[in-house]
Amino acid sequence: MPRGKLEPWLQAAKLLTDRQCPELDVILAVPFAAPLATFLGNFYGGILSVWGDPGTAKSTAQQVAAAVWGHPKQTRESLDSTKKSVLFRLGKTRNLPCYWDDIQDDVKLEHLFNTMFLNTQGSEGGRLTSDVQYRERLEWQTMMVACSNASFVEYVVKKQPSTTAGLRRVFELEFKKPENDIGMIDVLDAMQAFGALEYNFGHVGMQYAKLIATEHEAVKALVEQTTKQFKSKVDGKADEAYWWGIAATLLTGASLARRLGAEMNVERMEEFLIEAFKNNRTIRASEGTEGGSPEHTDAALAQFLNFYLGSGNRVDTEFSFKDRFTSVVLNHGPEKGRPVYIHVIRDEKTVLISKKTFKEFLEWKQIKTRQVFDGLKKYYGAKEDKLVLGAGTEFAAAQEMVIKIVVPDESSAIWNVISEHGNTRTDDNTYGRDLD
Repeated sequence: MPRGKLEPWLQAAKLLTDRQCPELDVILAVPFAAPLATFLGNFYGGILSVWGDPGTAKSTAQQVAAAVWGHPKQTRESLDSTKKSVLFRLGKTRNLPCYWDDIQDDVKLEHLFNTMFLNTQGSEGGRLTSDVQYRERLEWQTMMVACSNASFVEYVVKKQPSTTAGLRRVFELEFKKPENDIGMIDVLDAMQAFGALEYNFGHVGMQYAKLIATEHEAVKALVEQTTKQFKSKVDGKADEAYWWGIAATLLTGASLARRLGAEMNVERMEEFLIEAFKNNRTIRASEGTEGGSPEHTDAALAQFLNFYLGSGNRVDTEFSFKDRFTSVVLNHGPEKGRPVYIHVIRDEKTVLISKKTFKEFLEWKQIKTRQVFDGLKKYYGAKEDKLVLGAGTEFAAAQEMVIKIVVPDESSAIWNVISEHGNTRTDDNTYGRDLD
């Protein structure tokens, strides 16, 4: 139930909007945006991640935002919150936002990561009661906002190197500390104003609920119009629905909040969100790849080659082993005491790699092996055979399963592995070599 008066919230919100930071306006728009998710169809729960320098008032903005609907402390998740408690809150409040603040380390990022997919599914998992009865499943359609000093997207990329499923569910904003402290007031005065929210909250939420209920069709139309306009401006794709859905509801929520006295700059917010959208798209293109795609295959192969080439586990020969009467010209051998995991056959434009070692490397990097192997066959025409790496040289070992890749041309991602120790055979049957 609302408590106290409305004016303290308006005063606290003005202290934030006077700062003229679109990042603060975005966080302040969350409590107005979350209930609008229901107008997006099967959009159940995207995650807005705000990270960056400490001392930027991220936590304070969360407190003011939370006070729209309830107590600014009791309605936000803390460092010790568990996945179960977060999902229970989502299920009980249904359309109200979920706030998770001050996520500082990998342990807390892991908690947020484990919550992410259930949050975007819109319902909790099925469970049984103590007397083996099916327990009612809670459901929701809302938005979760997480504030931290570290990038959650960076953590998601580390946890899911073979898919962008997680990246597509998180719309992330970087909050850099402003160079000029515009709109700053005395620190004590600000602390007192924000502290007053613990005794004055819920009145704006009551007014907003009345607005949505009495103007339901108009609000729905505004959400649809804003979503289509924003989607058009960023050329939004179907697999970016969480991003443009979050951005559009934030802009719609901010527009409606202005009618209740919040002085958010919607135009500036839109410019900021468009740039943030493009940045998220760039990050996904450069750091996130779908398993089995050409980019994912190239990245996995390059990681393996770079690691073991740098470790000195390679042999380079001009030709492959034919028979015991034909000598194999060795260009480069492995470092002393290093086993051979990579055999480069220069003039046949062929790279042989140990399948067992490659598989172990991918598992170590938490990359799905089957997707990479399928990608090698599809994009490189790779074949498997039982061969000897370094055959015909003093570094030859026992036979093992080997992945054979014939490098197609100089545009290949691994062409430099072939050309590193001199050029391949020319048409006049001579060799072009580097001076070294």
